[in-house]
Amino acid sequence: LPEHYWSGVFQHGGGEHPLDPDTQQGIADEICLSVKEGMALKQKKEEQWKGEGEDVGSEEERDTSNVRCAMAVLGPAGSGKSTTVQAAVRTAIAHDARVLLVAPTGKLAASLREKFPDQDVDTIHGAFQLFKRLEDTLELMWPYDLVVVEEVGQLSRTTFERLIQLWQATERTTTL
Repeated sequence: LPEHYWSGVFQHGGGEHPLDPDTQQGIADEICLSVKEGMALKQKKEEQWKGEGEDVGSEEERDTSNVRCAMAVLGPAGSGKSTTVQAAVRTAIAHDARVLLVAPTGKLAASLREKFPDQDVDTIHGAFQLFKRLEDTLELMWPYDLVVVEEVGQLSRTTFERLIQLWQATERTTTL
């Protein structure tokens, strides 16, 4: 995919070795920082829209150096990717972030639903209504501060690009 999609790619090529605890914590911290910054920007925009806050300025005037388009945690099975991301999800939830967890299969979505029963969890097709025209689904990601796509490597390029388009329609930041 084009480089502008990614601000952080955490790739673990350690074969059978899991991510070490410091690396896991660093990745979780990066995700949480992205969510925190996105939530702050969202709050400023909402206050400005209500006439209560300061002008957030033009796109060029805002300091968005730490705001990320998307992140990916890559590595072999069993390396700790999901555990790391799920720790970040728990932290984001504790800070009142609205989280959407999606998976390519119903079985994996059910597993996520067991771990996060109070969060929005669905399959990719259901959550993003891939059966509809893009124009009819542009608002689907608007409520979320963090969107986690488990097993993103199972998505087709077309589906992944559609998810990026949906998130960009929100004019906010994300972690995928």
